Amino acid sequence: MNYRIFVPVRLGSSRLENKPLIEINGKTVIQRCLEQCPTRPILVCPEADAPALINGIDKTIGFDLVCNRPQDEKYIHCGTDRIAMAVERYPNLMEGVDIAINLQGDNVVYPQTVFDRLATFHEN
Repeated sequence: MNYRIFVPVRLGSSRLENKPLIEINGKTVIQRCLEQCPTRPILVCPEADAPALINGIDKTIGFDLVCNRPQDEKYIHCGTDRIAMAVERYPNLMEGVDIAINLQGDNVVYPQTVFDRLATFHEN
């Protein structure tokens, strides 16, 4: 089963502002999140947040970036909405893909094997 990992993220958290850019032992939260992906992930963020987020990621990490437009932000209430809006705007993101995995941009503790296990679970 082919899957694509989407990582929705934004800087405007109401509980902990700029959470993706907080450093843990020299690496930002968003960098740690992207590093755990076994395939090239798609980072989905507000257009306004993209420059700061990209600056918080080591340039050797491979990922694709999709930005939500400012006018769409009022319709986005969670990470799943952020991904859905991006896929609606760019349907080619799902070409050849059976399942989209939503990895929240502050999850930094998953082993890479969990993604294959999740995709396999959805085959049955």
